Amino acid sequence: MKTGASPALVLALAAVTALGSLLVMASPASAQDSPISAEVDYSQVSIDEVFTLTVTVTGTMNAPHVELPPIDWATIQGPSLWSHLAVVNNVTAAQTSYYFTLDPNETGTHSIGPISVEIGGRTYETEPIEVEVTGAGTGRTAPRPAPTPFVIPGLSPADEQDAFLVSASVDDPSPYVGQQITYTFRYLSSLGLFDHPQGYEPPEFTGFWHRQDPFWREASDIVGTRRYRGMEVNTLIFPAVEGTVTIEPASITVPPRRGRTLETDPVELEVRPLPEGGPDDFRGAVGDYQVSARITSGEARANEPLTLALYITGRGNLETLPEPALPELPGWRSFDGESSVNTQITNGELVGIRTFERVYVPSAPGAFTIPPIPFSFFDPFGEEYRTVMTEPILLSVAPATGQEAPPLLSDRDEVERLGSDIRHIKPVPGELRPAATPITGDFAYRLGWAAPLAAIAAAAGLKLYGRRRRDPVMERRRAAYRNAMKAIESPGASASPAGAAGAALGAYLGDVLGQAVAGMTRSELAETLAGHGVDESLVNRVLDAMSLSEDAKFAPGIDPSGEGLLEEVRQLLADLERQVNS
Repeated sequence: MKTGASPALVLALAAVTALGSLLVMASPASAQDSPISAEVDYSQVSIDEVFTLTVTVTGTMNAPHVELPPIDWATIQGPSLWSHLAVVNNVTAAQTSYYFTLDPNETGTHSIGPISVEIGGRTYETEPIEVEVTGAGTGRTAPRPAPTPFVIPGLSPADEQDAFLVSASVDDPSPYVGQQITYTFRYLSSLGLFDHPQGYEPPEFTGFWHRQDPFWREASDIVGTRRYRGMEVNTLIFPAVEGTVTIEPASITVPPRRGRTLETDPVELEVRPLPEGGPDDFRGAVGDYQVSARITSGEARANEPLTLALYITGRGNLETLPEPALPELPGWRSFDGESSVNTQITNGELVGIRTFERVYVPSAPGAFTIPPIPFSFFDPFGEEYRTVMTEPILLSVAPATGQEAPPLLSDRDEVERLGSDIRHIKPVPGELRPAATPITGDFAYRLGWAAPLAAIAAAAGLKLYGRRRRDPVMERRRAAYRNAMKAIESPGASASPAGAAGAALGAYLGDVLGQAVAGMTRSELAETLAGHGVDESLVNRVLDAMSLSEDAKFAPGIDPSGEGLLEEVRQLLADLERQVNS
């Protein structure tokens, strides 16, 4: 079995590498600078391993075609593409990375390259790369090549040090034991980076029960004269111990290609114990809850089980909620039932429902009352203990099955004596004979088979007729590309090129998706595009183009001419048209 990078891992590496490599030329490339480079993750592998070849093209928003030279000593899969836009020193820059997976089938020392690409009428080539393939089982003995240094032209080391910011904080540094607080990790950049961060390592949260919100949100800040943009993510934490508790630092590796790791400061909390004087039935629940109960089984009968379900709903750590004391009923047997929980994060709080069940077996028929069931908890919002109770449940238990008492008869009651001890459903005929007409020859039977066929034919006719009619939604989708290109080529007199590009792209997406994109967050737009069959690389290009257009409204110096963004949007529209209408 081959070992090494799986396609999923290659895609993940693509996202991580591209995010970190904002490198793109912040000043025009000189004649001797090549916009194409290539490297392998291992220069020596065994024949039973695979390795990754990465080809990177910088300085152009349109991803050029990259074709590998003949490689007959390995099987090639790919490429997987990752495109990225960035703004460095007020200049729009771009990079596309191509990831190929190579599966060698011949030992020896082999060469890859040179790999060529044509950009702006010129052909550029990489240097050849040597790879040694050893026998099976020898493994990767050569060290992984050091990554190419990440250099941002014109950016001093001091400025680069301040280009990325990470921070960690909590919304309440002195919570009670068991109280929910929110831990926020924030990652910001001043280099125009506005993408989903990769390589985030959250703390261990020792001494806390925790649950991370799966959604990252956009964030921004201004420090001095610098504007930072990025993402943040929340983790809901519940301290389990009192006293001074420290949350370990969180870290993120950005850019991954340089291996630079940024780490937050540790966060210290003073966790308060719960106040004295809690109710007798208090078992440690902290939050804000309501309680209800009902019998979930069918008719109650003596000697047959019935189930009592207790429902606790509200906000708090329902995952670890202690089971309340359920009542013991005199003369009834009881058994432990099942417990379940269903929670979600809503408006930054953990909310949901916890269900506790108990099985009872009444021993005799009669009328019974299940008394109110109390549930006590500490409310950290009001800083007080509270007790809520269920409503009493009135229950009528019928006699056990098969033991109903017969009706009492008096001497004057008349009892009908049957001629037989068997009451037939239908009198038996004198003789049995076949029906005069088989059912398959009956007219109603044939009509029953013909009706569905007629319905199918009618539906097909209606569908054909519907196709001939003009569908306004489809007409709008067909015209979306034409209208967007017209808006780019003939913008209004007051529209800037960057603004026209962003407006055209937004209008196209609105027509194709059938909903306005102006109010969508980046994650919502990404999910919507993915749902319409747009691949991940193209989704990221759309998000970057929208962000650059938005930045240009407030900082025209980012792309004074706007031609770079216009050209990218032209290509984006063509690529989107191919995917969403394929």
